[in-house]
Amino acid sequence: MVIKKYNVVVTQRTEEEYVLSYNIIPSPITELWEKVVLSSIENNLELRPFSHIKCDASQETLDKINFHIDSLPFEIITSNIPEKIEDLTYKYLNELHQTFHHWMGNYFGEKYKEWQWNLMTKKHKRHIQSLNSLIHELEYFDKEKDFNIIKIIWDIDDPYTQPISDDLYPYWNYSWGEIGDLRLGYATFGKTLFDCFLGNDINVIKSKMVRPQIDIHSEAYLIFIRHPSDIREHHKMSIEEYKKYKEFPKYIQWCKDNNVSDYGYDPFEPKHKYIGRPLLGKLDKEISLDLVKDKICGHTNIRVEIE
Repeated sequence: MVIKKYNVVVTQRTEEEYVLSYNIIPSPITELWEKVVLSSIENNLELRPFSHIKCDASQETLDKINFHIDSLPFEIITSNIPEKIEDLTYKYLNELHQTFHHWMGNYFGEKYKEWQWNLMTKKHKRHIQSLNSLIHELEYFDKEKDFNIIKIIWDIDDPYTQPISDDLYPYWNYSWGEIGDLRLGYATFGKTLFDCFLGNDINVIKSKMVRPQIDIHSEAYLIFIRHPSDIREHHKMSIEEYKKYKEFPKYIQWCKDNNVSDYGYDPFEPKHKYIGRPLLGKLDKEISLDLVKDKICGHTNIRVEIE
């Protein structure tokens, strides 16, 4: 079966349903992603959507983070936990994000004992996973910028993942796209080298915890990011061109200034070079971010139907 339509059905509080229907664009990446999605559906895996649409104020998001921290029966961070958004720092968010890597690392790696992760209940694991998503919502808490995407993945799809060969990385290109795009998800526990640049997070590099994407999962991103209008008006170039010719050189310079090669990382290596997300499909209608917020904020359920 080939997926032609990827329909995201949003159930609102009124029980009214709103459908975001994406036309799938064929490519080698799409073909591999389809295999994972279809296998996940055939094996009745649980769908796990998460909305990053900015519905709450930053303080409300911080309150949710603190709720999940308080709900865990063990201490996950030793730093003082900020209660007010005015006291929040990127240093604290990075430390909290490392905590997420620590616990999720138990499931995959050798560094930590697997029994720590396995002894946690499903409820506790959900608290840890929710923390990660909420941390990403606050990535730009002190800037006039929002991370408006919806992530959709089938849980525990690892048996069906598809490896990424070096010749496929150019499909990542340099941009996450624009409103109406369906893009391949990262679905990897960790940070890419480019994410380290964005957050000026040299500690992840020194700890050799950089995690480029090496497998394709079922995860897809519904993109509703609004880019500054001056990119087109003043720079006279597309988002893709802007990222490649304006932002990418800054990334390369940052890597040079911070001697990332000393830790075994080469920003020109294919898995580090292409900083965007592969295009999977396009929404079949024009849509505004305001309309998306109207349909998503307060939703009670999200499901996926394919054609």
